[in-house]
Amino acid sequence: MLGNQGFVTATAFDGPGALQVDARLGPFEMLIAAMEMPDMAGPELARKIRLRQPNLKVVFLTSPAQRADHASPSIVGDCALAKSSTALDGLTQVVASLLSSSAASDARLPDDSTA
Repeated sequence: MLGNQGFVTATAFDGPGALQVDARLGPFEMLIAAMEMPDMAGPELARKIRLRQPNLKVVFLTSPAQRADHASPSIVGDCALAKSSTALDGLTQVVASLLSSSAASDARLPDDSTA
C-alpha cells in the first residue's frame, strides 16, 4: 500500500516477526503497527525497537471499535494514532508529516492496557 506511494517498506505479521525484520533490515525511520497484534501489543513493540532506535517515529493503527474519540488521525510529537480504516491518502499524509518533522522522541507511547 505505502510501497505504491514511493515509500520503502518491510512487512511482518506479528510483534516478534517485526523485531526480527528490524534486526535484519533496520534501522527504519518509522514503525507502523496495530495497537493489538498476536504475541505483542504495538506499544510494547515500539518500546523494544526504541531501545536501539530512540528517534523512531511510530504510527499506531486502531480498529474502528478502539479509541472512538479519534475520528481522524492525530499526531503528538513523533507518534500518531490512526484508525486502521483510514483511507490511503490520510495514512500517506500522516506518514509524510511524521517523516518531515524533527520532533524529539519524548512523546509517551500508549500504555498496552489501553489497547
